[in-house]
Amino acid sequence: MIVTLQPSARTGTRVEAPLGQRSGSGAFALPPEIARVARSLTEPLTDQMTGVIQDRISPFRNRHREDLLAILQEPIRAGITSFIEILENGPGRRPDIEALFQDVGRQEALHGNSLENLRAIMLIAARSSWHVIHRRCRELQVPDGVLGRLGDLLFAHIDNLERQISIGYLGAQSELQQDAARWRGPLIAALLSGAQSANLEELAASTGWRLPQSVQVIAVGTPAGADLPDVAGLPDTALVQVDQPVTTVITAASHAQGVLTRVRAAFAGLPVAVSWSVSVHDTADGARWASRALELRELGVLPADPVLQCSDHVATLWLHAEPLLRQLVIERHLAPLMREPERSRQVLSETLLLYLETHGSAPALAEQLDVHPQTVRYRLRRLREMFGDLIDSSESLTLLLALRSSLALWRAGHED
Repeated sequence: MIVTLQPSARTGTRVEAPLGQRSGSGAFALPPEIARVARSLTEPLTDQMTGVIQDRISPFRNRHREDLLAILQEPIRAGITSFIEILENGPGRRPDIEALFQDVGRQEALHGNSLENLRAIMLIAARSSWHVIHRRCRELQVPDGVLGRLGDLLFAHIDNLERQISIGYLGAQSELQQDAARWRGPLIAALLSGAQSANLEELAASTGWRLPQSVQVIAVGTPAGADLPDVAGLPDTALVQVDQPVTTVITAASHAQGVLTRVRAAFAGLPVAVSWSVSVHDTADGARWASRALELRELGVLPADPVLQCSDHVATLWLHAEPLLRQLVIERHLAPLMREPERSRQVLSETLLLYLETHGSAPALAEQLDVHPQTVRYRLRRLREMFGDLIDSSESLTLLLALRSSLALWRAGHED
């Protein structure tokens, strides 16, 4: 059978009507035989595509799964029949077909699959359908011009179907991310409150967050009134609670360095403190230490570094872990110093701390304090008048710890 176009009304000769042009009656100017041929190929082409996909795409290789067969064949058949409608009626939107292929993409996203399998399937569909249609049209001696435009229509149609798949996939992904964000709030709250293991595992599973064995907590100083940055650039592996005065980021210890880099970029110019690695069940403690490090930085006790590693300041954090207890120790053991004027209290405290740490001679202490030895002797006499034998007793350790926890505050101008 040879497919021909209708004769020209003016010349009586056979002419090739441009594909896509409509006649006066509104019919799409393509030989009706083309659509009829394509329709006759629907089932063979559906079976061929299904077989190739089952051979090449791993999730569909089980030929005994009838549910997988239905999942494949319904959209394949719909794609072919909608192309035949284009051949018969011309290009145009088909909302039902677009909705079907959007749902294909949506289902892939909901099942946690990537788009790669669907893209591979669409490539198979394009190659298989064009191979079959091209071969059949050659057998029927379809003119090259018609065949070329037929190919243009086919690939435009497949591109549109792939675009609908992407729309559905990305839409579902966005919904999943919003759902995860809604669930991550309770997960973060549970981690920071020291919830039981079973609750943590259930909440983590509901958000798709893999519960690690150990975590590190990154605290960012975000003072009240400051503009809070967009944290969309932070990886999904991190849990983020944006708040004021402290934003908390929880990450698996193995990912901490990479997350820290992203946090610093997102919160440029703001102080950051990083806890040491703790068990995921001790996340609340990690958050407490990191937040406390920021507070001590603000007080001048810890250096004003852009990033404070809590592991570098364990002793200081320990000494300042319980402010009320520290205050009680100071009132009981440093009372004589607290009655001194600020400047006198500071120099006497520095001398006493150095003596308790080294038990050095007056000349040795003087060298480290950069004062005259006689000045040191005078200060030590005054200190013995204040504290008596306490300086050299077993209670001297309490004095030392109290001084270590207080001197930095006093130097920064903070009174106890």
